[in-house]
Amino acid sequence: MFNFLKKKQKLKKYVIAFCDTNDISTKFGEWYENFDTYEEAKCRIFSKLCGWGKVILDTDGDKAKIDSAWLIIEEK
Repeated sequence: MFNFLKKKQKLKKYVIAFCDTNDISTKFGEWYENFDTYEEAKCRIFSKLCGWGKVILDTDGDKAKIDSAWLIIEEK
């Protein structure tokens, strides 16, 4: 009848981390928005309309370098 014993599944969330170098260990902040999927976060980074697409200086896979930081997708 009731399923009180069922554990809630932890849903994955993704954030865009600001890092000094191309390594998550140098993280100094993160974008305020949480994303439900990795692809949503990636789209936000590379979008020229609602992301950083116009100011990207360099890329390394799904990581992007802007003027003052590397943008790296981090799973929460």
